[in-house]
Amino acid sequence: MRINTNITALVANSHLQANDTMLGKTLERLSSGYKINRSADDSAGMAIASKMRTQIKGLDQANRNASDGVSLVQTAEGALNEVEAMLQRMRQLAVQGANGTNSDGERKAITEEIDALKEEIERIAKTTEFNKQPLLDGTQERRRYTDVAGAEISSLSDSVPAGYYAISVSAFATPATASLSFGAKADNDTVDAKGVLVINDYKIMIDSSDTIADVKSKIVSAANKLNLTVSVGNNNTLNLTTYEYGREAKINCICTSDTLRNELGLTNWLPRTAEFTFNGKSDIEPIGVDGKVTINGVDVNIAATDLIGDVKTKISEIASSADVYRDSDSEKKNSMVLSTKSFGSTATVDVLFDSTALRNAMGMKEQTRELEVRGKDMKANVLVAPTNAAAVTSTAARMTEFSNTAIITCNGNKAVVRDNKGFEIEYMVDRKKMTEDDIKEVENGGKEILAEVKDLGMMTLHVGANEGQIIDVNIPKVSLETLGIDLMNTSTENGCGKALTQLDGAIDKISSIRASLGAYQNRLESTINNLSSTEENMTSAISRIEDTDMAKEMTEFTRLQVLSQASTAMVAQANERPQTVLQLLS
Repeated sequence: MRINTNITALVANSHLQANDTMLGKTLERLSSGYKINRSADDSAGMAIASKMRTQIKGLDQANRNASDGVSLVQTAEGALNEVEAMLQRMRQLAVQGANGTNSDGERKAITEEIDALKEEIERIAKTTEFNKQPLLDGTQERRRYTDVAGAEISSLSDSVPAGYYAISVSAFATPATASLSFGAKADNDTVDAKGVLVINDYKIMIDSSDTIADVKSKIVSAANKLNLTVSVGNNNTLNLTTYEYGREAKINCICTSDTLRNELGLTNWLPRTAEFTFNGKSDIEPIGVDGKVTINGVDVNIAATDLIGDVKTKISEIASSADVYRDSDSEKKNSMVLSTKSFGSTATVDVLFDSTALRNAMGMKEQTRELEVRGKDMKANVLVAPTNAAAVTSTAARMTEFSNTAIITCNGNKAVVRDNKGFEIEYMVDRKKMTEDDIKEVENGGKEILAEVKDLGMMTLHVGANEGQIIDVNIPKVSLETLGIDLMNTSTENGCGKALTQLDGAIDKISSIRASLGAYQNRLESTINNLSSTEENMTSAISRIEDTDMAKEMTEFTRLQVLSQASTAMVAQANERPQTVLQLLS
């Protein structure tokens, strides 16, 4: 027996320390709720839990990002909902204005309300924001660039992939232009005739006391209502030009009476006419065909034995009842010209033959001498990728990506390329902004306009915990121009009718944008649901790795507490053992 070294006490104390250490860890787990409080507890588990915690925090923020995205889309869609409501009201007013029962004053009130609504659409488009970021002014739209000043892609569909697209422009769109010549009339001359001038269906009332200067002033005053610019030309003329470009742009001038036209000296405002040439036969030759010709609903019976002169006499006799007159001043040798008594598009010389043989014998040549002019559409062709290998190599960076099924149509100064699967690109060319060299190229046969579409500029929403987990929201520019109603004019009955088509197109465009935004919102809401589910599952997973199982840990705590108490008691007993050595010394 030894008293210098108490081995039993050392062994008991060692177990006591071990039990106390494990009891301390158990107490730490029970008090913190975590199974892993330091990397030493479970180094692999700590690494896994750390990564999962990073993902969970990222998913939580991505969820909030997606929710913000839904709010942004709802803000834009709400603004467009109001724009569409205004367009619907404008269409209702246009239907009202297209009714012939409205006076010019009533139609003026309609136009004023429509103009106010147009201004409000522009204001909403420019001021709609989310967190100080504009939404409808094109800031959040896909970027596209062209290599020609004055040419741009005004719109494109979501199905157009990034890449290069080129068209060749061979002719510019033009406005309609017309010159009203007042002949030898001086500005201070009195008209001395009462009537109406009609320009693009807008009525300009003329009093007999008006001077030529007054008439010109009335035309200038009416021009803005008709989307026309007016300038004074040489030789006592007024030059009219439409704001609009293309074949839809027109200037139609009508004078309600021949007397008024003559008093105004408007030498280029003429009635509608129809000419019979009789194939160059003289008046003493027979027509050679039996039949009947109907002029503005009045029948003229013709016998084969009738001489050409007899046919002319028969037609002249019914001219008045057919609301036409024989215009001998316009007749050439052996021809006959009928002219309408009224002027403009409503005046007609409607000629029907009961046989082709009679028509050929009379040699009718229809013509119109009313002043009506139209602009011209831009001419453009789609460029296809070159097939020559050398050309492909040298122009690879400029290759067009249109397929062979792409179709191009021109309307005014716009060219639209459409293809399968909703592919659509709209080009707009403004000659005024182009350089002289580019203009010459177009006029000399064609100018290539290369456009590049990029996947940039859209509102990017980060809806994932990791890099690249994004959704791009494309919000097209909304303006009167992109909606196609910037030049809409409702000052006339005909203008209101035309406005219906323009407003239908604008409503369709807004509806399309709203549908796209609705799809984005549905996608974001699905993303939010997926993020919430993923975050929930990952939280459950990390809980299994690092959270304490309280029941199990409490059982372990109880076991270790008993062992600790037993170890303490055994240390006390071991410390008492050296006392037995004293019995040997007594």
